[in-house]
Amino acid sequence: MLSRAGSLFRASILALFAASLLVAMPPAGRNARVRIVQAASRLGEDSRQARRRALGAAWVDAEAAIRRAIPADGEYLLVDGGAERQGATLFLRYQLAPRRARFAGRLSEIADSSRWEAALPAGPRWVVVAYPRRPPVLVARSDFARWVKGTLGRR
Repeated sequence: MLSRAGSLFRASILALFAASLLVAMPPAGRNARVRIVQAASRLGEDSRQARRRALGAAWVDAEAAIRRAIPADGEYLLVDGGAERQGATLFLRYQLAPRRARFAGRLSEIADSSRWEAALPAGPRWVVVAYPRRPPVLVARSDFARWVKGTLGRR
C-alpha cells in the first residue's frame, strides 16, 4: 500500500513538473529570442556607443567635456546632485578615473554655498556635480557659489 501511494505521489509530481515546463517554455522562448535579436543587433558596439545608447548623448558628451577639462593626474570635488543617495557619484567617479575625486557632500545639504566653499580644503579647481538621471555638470570652483545660488533658486 505504501509503495503504491509513493508511486502515485511521484507520478503526480512528475506530471505537475511536466505541466509547468509546458506552460513556461513559450514565454521563455520568446524572451530568449528577443534577447538574442538585441544582442545580434549590437554586435561590434564599443563601450562608448553602449553608454551613449544607455545614458544618452548628452551624458556622454558632458562626461567627455569633463575628461578634457580635468587632466588625468588632476583632482576634482565631487558633489551628489540627487535628492537621495542613488550611486550617481560612484558611477561618475569610476567613469572619470584615474582623476582623483574628493567627495564634497550633497547639493541638497548646501544651505550657504559661500560658507560651504570656505570650509573646503584648498586644492581642486573643479567641482563636478553628479545627478542620477541627468548629465553631470562641471563648474569652476571659483564660480560654484554663484552656480549653486542659480541652481537652487530654480528648484
